[in-house]
Amino acid sequence: MNRFLLSVLVVTFSLFIISAFPVDLQAGPPLDGLVSGDLFLAQAKKADSKATAYHGNVRSRVFHGPYCRYYDCGNCTAVFKARGDALKAGYRPCKICNP
Repeated sequence: MNRFLLSVLVVTFSLFIISAFPVDLQAGPPLDGLVSGDLFLAQAKKADSKATAYHGNVRSRVFHGPYCRYYDCGNCTAVFKARGDALKAGYRPCKICNP
């Protein structure tokens, strides 16, 4: 009997919460200037694809795009005008930003 009353209580409470806070499932989440990481990277790559300067880490031999969080690291002193220039110099792309 106690389990039955508990289940009725849970269902009633759930229905109350659902009706008290309606959610529009058709609308996406509010962005308010903030976007998910993947969407942000895609937009940044698209915007910077024309005039991009890549920074290369001289210790790890990894290069980053301007949309990467490691773009301005202390060891990123090598600058490349094109992705191909970085590859020819022996640098590999960053696994996080994948420039």
